[in-house]
Amino acid sequence: NGKAFFTEDGLGFTEADLTTWWTRAEKGVKSGLFADPKKVAQIKPKSALSAELAGSEFTWDNFTVRYTSEGKSEYGLAPIPTTDGKRTGQYLGSLMLSAYKRTQHPKEVARFIDFMVHDPEVAKIMGYDRGVPTTQTQYDAYRPTDPVNKAIAAYEESLVEAGVLERITPHPNGADICEAAFLRIAEEMALGSRSVEEAVKQFFTESKTALAG
Repeated sequence: NGKAFFTEDGLGFTEADLTTWWTRAEKGVKSGLFADPKKVAQIKPKSALSAELAGSEFTWDNFTVRYTSEGKSEYGLAPIPTTDGKRTGQYLGSLMLSAYKRTQHPKEVARFIDFMVHDPEVAKIMGYDRGVPTTQTQYDAYRPTDPVNKAIAAYEESLVEAGVLERITPHPNGADICEAAFLRIAEEMALGSRSVEEAVKQFFTESKTALAG
């Protein structure tokens, strides 16, 4: 609906927005447009895609490695659909290596994080296990040789050329708790244990508490 999951201060959408969104999702489940939530829950941790319950899935591109090892099909990568060719409407949370602020070894921790983020050898060893390397040094150091990771690299480069990479979504304090609540409550609603109205109220109640903390 043209709104972000988060703004700098909190949620970027209203209860009415979420009601419309989840009502549409509920209709999709009942009509068979989406995979059967009960079957999806039963095959976890395997994905609906690799279990051949769904024909596509919105997720991170490096999961292609996982799907290839889990499933029997061939998998391809495609950009997120857009209405204007630019805005994907994705929630893109930043991923970080962090240290406990009361650690007794701050220098060692800082050196380790620097090593994991910048050292070329780390990139060669880990490849795309953590996603595409975020620093130029590591990105240049790792050149995939297998078909799956080559496809991931080509896909990433195509996104840059197409200009459909959006800015990282704001991540206010409590965002991770809100995200986890959204996924859990959405699954409960899909499985029929909550109505849309109940799910929306529960999500906003939990999010209000999380963002206030």
